[in-house]
Amino acid sequence: AEMTDKTETAIQKGKRAQALLGDDLLHEAIEAMKADALGKWRNAPLSDVQEQVNSKCYFHAVEQLEHKLKLYVVNGDFAAKTLDS
Repeated sequence: AEMTDKTETAIQKGKRAQALLGDDLLHEAIEAMKADALGKWRNAPLSDVQEQVNSKCYFHAVEQLEHKLKLYVVNGDFAAKTLDS
């Protein structure tokens, strides 16, 4: 029963993550955040190491959010296939 609960949870998370990844407004916001971070990084003077580090961390944090959502989708698909077996 515990495995079924975990499997169902993974499937539901995957479905929710897929819906979020397909949401145009969220996609627009993520792309805007990436562009903002890259702009800050490109415009930071070489002497402003802290700003370069901060903007790079900001960009990577946004990328990690996207990656995590995609991982939930993959895990949900795998869990669904496991349940079907």
